Amino acid sequence: MNARMVLLLSVILLSAGAYALSEDAKKASIAVEDASAAVQEMIDEGISTQRVEDILSEARIILEVQTQQEGNGSSPDFSGIIKKTQEIISIKDHAFKTDDELKALHLSIEESRTRIDVSGAERLFEEASTEFRDERYDRADQLIEASYSKLFELEARSTTAAALYDAATATVGNFFSTFWKEILVLIAILSMLFLVSYKQISIYRLRRKMMKLELEKASLEKLIQRTQRDYFEKGNLPESTYTIRIKKFGDLIRDINRQVPLLKEQIEHKKGKRPGKLIYEKRLRFDYATSSPRRVKTRTSDRHSILQDAKSAVSSLVSHSRRRNERHGRE
Repeated sequence: MNARMVLLLSVILLSAGAYALSEDAKKASIAVEDASAAVQEMIDEGISTQRVEDILSEARIILEVQTQQEGNGSSPDFSGIIKKTQEIISIKDHAFKTDDELKALHLSIEESRTRIDVSGAERLFEEASTEFRDERYDRADQLIEASYSKLFELEARSTTAAALYDAATATVGNFFSTFWKEILVLIAILSMLFLVSYKQISIYRLRRKMMKLELEKASLEKLIQRTQRDYFEKGNLPESTYTIRIKKFGDLIRDINRQVPLLKEQIEHKKGKRPGKLIYEKRLRFDYATSSPRRVKTRTSDRHSILQDAKSAVSSLVSHSRRRNERHGRE
């Protein structure tokens, strides 16, 4: 319980005649404390908290009023406090989820920027970020989904199927009856391009899956840090819960660490290169780059000289044999 809450309850107890709090009052006080911790988590992550702070202020006022009524012998109602604190916790969870989705969307846009014009998807991303900063998380989620749809649309239109995609918006019957020859040619071209680009598409999907695993790993590491902070610094987490969470998060991270190298190996396999082949090719390039042209020329000259010497030796033997035969003939 923070100092302000302690002070508030102390004032209430003094004004009410120093009585013991009921179980409902204690539960309501703990709920307000948990909601206050949730607001502080949002502040630590740089998330706007104006909305949740207003709700928290209302919950504190209700707690003060109901505690005074209990001290005066009236029947208090702490249910409103529980509802407001639960609303704060729900808003905090929604905010963290939307924040993670915004980060993942930003990485997807940056990854696609090298291939296509992502201005349409980026504009929706900026609008979603504005809605998130204004604490309109439902609207931000809708814009995030719209940005993903726009990104996938731009990916599709960047291929040679753009003509077919644009034509599909027209009347299908008129289009096929007018351009059936062109469609057949286009289908043939697309079939050929599909065979050629199938490998690139497979590699892209593997890289996208690997990026998703890296994002999940980063989120798990953040959850581990948050769990450690709750257990060691704030002390509001039981040891059994802490142990279970750390073990579970650790198992998930180890599983991701196992999958990522496999995906990298699959990508290299799709490229047609094995680790041993890659090392061999790099060594060849190094040897060729560091070879002396003078040495190469010398080795070539040596081989040429050997061949010339061999030819001269053969010619000398033939000439000597002819002269000997001629001398024997005259004798």
